[in-house]
Amino acid sequence: MSGAIAIFVKTPGLTPAKTRLARGIGTAQAEDFYHHSLDCVAFSVARFLKPRKDWIARWAVAEAEGVEDPRWRDFGARHTGPGTLGERMWRVYEACAGCMGRFF
Repeated sequence: MSGAIAIFVKTPGLTPAKTRLARGIGTAQAEDFYHHSLDCVAFSVARFLKPRKDWIARWAVAEAEGVEDPRWRDFGARHTGPGTLGERMWRVYEACAGCMGRFF
């Protein structure tokens, strides 16, 4: 059965990420942690997708201008649109779930 994975992200350099963590350990360390986290997620998802040719992954990007960032090239990217996290999650779900059997 086919499926899709959406990975919600903020584009480094466009929107601050890990702001609560940064208050505790500093901005540079929090940004470094975020970059490493993105790398680990990309590796894990790519590994999951490799034997599953009927599955896709997409970066769900918070900023419209961030969609074209080279960081999101490996899976492709989709802007989440405006609104609360719940509204953005619903928008991405509606866009992907209709064409795929399973959605994460």
